[in-house]
Amino acid sequence: MGKLRKSFLIIFILFFFIFFSSLGSLSRASILKDSNIPKINGPDLPNKVYLFQSPQDMLLLEDITLEQYYTYYLYVEIVTPYNCSLKITIWDPEGKQFNIFESPLNVDPESANYFEMPFGTALAGNHDIAFEVFTLENVNLYIKMEKGPKCLYDIIPMEEIGDLELYKVTRFADMTSIDHTILFESDYLYKFYVVRLSPIALTEDNIIRIDLSVEDPDGIIYNIYSNTTLVEINSVDRFKFGTAIGGLYTVKITIHCEVKHVNIGYSIVALNQIGSGPVANQTEPTNSTTAINRYFTMPTEWTMGILVFAGTIAAIIGVVLYKQKRKNVIGSDF
Repeated sequence: MGKLRKSFLIIFILFFFIFFSSLGSLSRASILKDSNIPKINGPDLPNKVYLFQSPQDMLLLEDITLEQYYTYYLYVEIVTPYNCSLKITIWDPEGKQFNIFESPLNVDPESANYFEMPFGTALAGNHDIAFEVFTLENVNLYIKMEKGPKCLYDIIPMEEIGDLELYKVTRFADMTSIDHTILFESDYLYKFYVVRLSPIALTEDNIIRIDLSVEDPDGIIYNIYSNTTLVEINSVDRFKFGTAIGGLYTVKITIHCEVKHVNIGYSIVALNQIGSGPVANQTEPTNSTTAINRYFTMPTEWTMGILVFAGTIAAIIGVVLYKQKRKNVIGSDF
């Protein structure tokens, strides 16, 4: 009973720390100014065990060089037999904040005591990563970061990579919109991929909604997604779009979210031709006579009327000729 009470007490204290840490989170500027917070500067990816002292401690990894449009895997493991609470924040090269993790780390001798988080980059350059720990005992955390594949390249089939018409990873805030103008062929099938690439802490609203529309060269708009919830990280939304005419198309994306920032990756792949006939609503330069001959067709009602009229005239002429002939025959009998 005493062990159970102690476990409940530990869990309560950890959640207490989480709650108040979320209310009073330090900004990047305040962390940089605080001389008591250990700061490790360097371009290399971390791969080391770090000490975090009770009751609250923080580590800032400064100027970690990350390449654009790549997925990086952040691995954190508790390697001492104490529970703690961990919060991880990333700032990109422009200082935009991503709260990617906030949760208790509970030690279990029978299972793994680690978390792995993918983070897809929208920008190249130096990123800062803060680790904030709340604990009743001093703890050691093993922190490692590894470079993974290019964003979306582990999702898009290999045979489609060479046919990319659009490939982007963009940082969005709430209500951010972006337009892309792309040249599409007529009667062609295109495949769209949309993926969330940055994780969101459990303490935040992780629902990301998207509006996505495609506008053709004639101004016709196709609303593909309208306030649609994106699938979770490591999953993908996809759809196919076939064109009726060729020309410049506009793809518009708007993101709705409750978090400060989120990285979204998207691409368009040219799949295959889906038509071989002439384009019905795409005219070619011709002279006026040819155009009239090509496009003029007689209505069915007119055709039927002319046929009936011609038939009637033919019947009248036939009757007149028959009567005249009969008259001549009768006259000859006398």
